[in-house]
Amino acid sequence: MEYGEVKKDLIFVTLCTVRSGKFEDAVKATKGLPKAVPPGIKLKVRYSLFGRFDAIFIFEAQDEATATKFVRWLQDTLDTETFLAVPWAE
Repeated sequence: MEYGEVKKDLIFVTLCTVRSGKFEDAVKATKGLPKAVPPGIKLKVRYSLFGRFDAIFIFEAQDEATATKFVRWLQDTLDTETFLAVPWAE
């Protein structure tokens, strides 16, 4: 990072499947989003999905540790796969 450059938040994509027997718990836990996200997380998009995964969350975090806290919170009721998204170079 160059002197004077502003550090940008990292973009993460998390794909989720509801754990067996946890559907109602997952709905309750995620109902308060985006207001209930931990500090340092900016939830950009959340969608329900048809297919292999049940939901997708796209969010920004200042670093991997902050993102991990959010994903671990989701893992109370969801199985997750999280990816760091990198913008295409111009």
